[in-house]
Amino acid sequence: MNNKKNTFSEYPDVLTVQQLAAMLRISTKVAYKLVKEGKIKSIRIGRNFKIAKVFVLDYLEIPH
Repeated sequence: MNNKKNTFSEYPDVLTVQQLAAMLRISTKVAYKLVKEGKIKSIRIGRNFKIAKVFVLDYLEIPH
C-alpha cells in the first residue's frame, strides 16, 4: 500500500475530476459518480469540482 502513496505524490494536492480519474485509473464518468454521490468528498466551485488528495486517500483507506 505504501507504493500507492508514493505513486500519488506526482499529483497535486487539489485535483480535478479528470486528474482523479487518471489517479484511480477509472473513467471520468465513474469519477464524477463517486464525487456526486459523496463517496469521495469534494468542493464545488461554480461548475467544477475540486478534490483534495487527502479525500482520495481517505476513500482508499490509505493512511496519510
